[in-house]
Amino acid sequence: MYLTAQRVRTRTGEEGVNTFLFLHRGEVIPGMSWTAPDVKLIADQHPGRVVVQRREQDSVGNDVLSYLDVVAEDSHGIPLLKAALSATSFEPARGAVWSVGPVSFRFFRANANSRDDATEFQVLRDHALFLLLTPGAVARSAPEPGPLQIIAADQEGLGVIYHLEQEAQRRLRQLRPEYIPASLRVAYEDRDSIVSLWGEEEFHRQIALALTGLSERDLAKFGGVTVTDLYHQLSPQILARSEALGGQETGDWFGPEDWDVRTADEPIPTGWPTGALLRAGDLALDLVYIERAWYPLSEAAVPAYLHSAGLKRGETWRFVTRSQPRAVYRVSLGPSIARRQVAAVYGDDAAARAHPDHPTLQLRVVRE
Repeated sequence: MYLTAQRVRTRTGEEGVNTFLFLHRGEVIPGMSWTAPDVKLIADQHPGRVVVQRREQDSVGNDVLSYLDVVAEDSHGIPLLKAALSATSFEPARGAVWSVGPVSFRFFRANANSRDDATEFQVLRDHALFLLLTPGAVARSAPEPGPLQIIAADQEGLGVIYHLEQEAQRRLRQLRPEYIPASLRVAYEDRDSIVSLWGEEEFHRQIALALTGLSERDLAKFGGVTVTDLYHQLSPQILARSEALGGQETGDWFGPEDWDVRTADEPIPTGWPTGALLRAGDLALDLVYIERAWYPLSEAAVPAYLHSAGLKRGETWRFVTRSQPRAVYRVSLGPSIARRQVAAVYGDDAAARAHPDHPTLQLRVVRE
């Protein structure tokens, strides 16, 4: 497990602290002893796979003014890492690299950083702790009207980015004027790892704590948190009893520019699939992944996805399955249908996931 907090400065002079949590998931690292982890070896050569990231500034093209690296074996878990990080402090005589039992640390501050070492260490440590939240008792207090609202925006084939909506940011600044708006990204394929750290019932509340930097008591005073999917407005009326729909074909979308330099027999792409189809003859539902299950795309969400927006413009898109033998479908827009028609054609499970207030998109598919 590798946790790093980095203060970055953009080309326009804006600063923020970005935080990343990596897991190694059994990766064999030559010359590594987890009883006394080599923080330089992990941070510089074997960071693992990033499973959650909190950003206050874009990381591209920025200067890193300071960083705090923390390393421990995955099996030690969040509580040990959090306890070790909370207990450590900046000691000039100790040097830039040190260990507390099976947890190792590295701290760096560039001369371009105007803060002193002790202050900067504390800021980085506090930001690192944002990603080490664990369930605890919520203080009971009279909430202010309306919970803080988090927006969940899907990135096609990549994951979900969470951020506070603007009114929530304004309310938060009233309590903490120093608050810098942040976003939190969780990749689809890493959600189970995050749930194992935070707990399924805690998932959204821990995201709220990580985004806001609030204590559980202060979050309760705000009235808690609600999560709104930016494109689909999922509600209790929309149910998913399993991740996938029975009979769906999972695969990847390719636009006209991609297909000019690609053939169907190329290796299956790595990473999370960018789409899925549920076919009924030469028509199909366009399935998109939202947090942890596949849902039929509604007309309202067409502009939110590259392939559906392209189809709306009249572009030729292809869908390539990941199953063997692989199938290639040339796709165009078909007639949209109401939720009750989804049930009649595609089944009750698909209809339960269809948007209740917007027609469900259908695609015309021709196998090549």
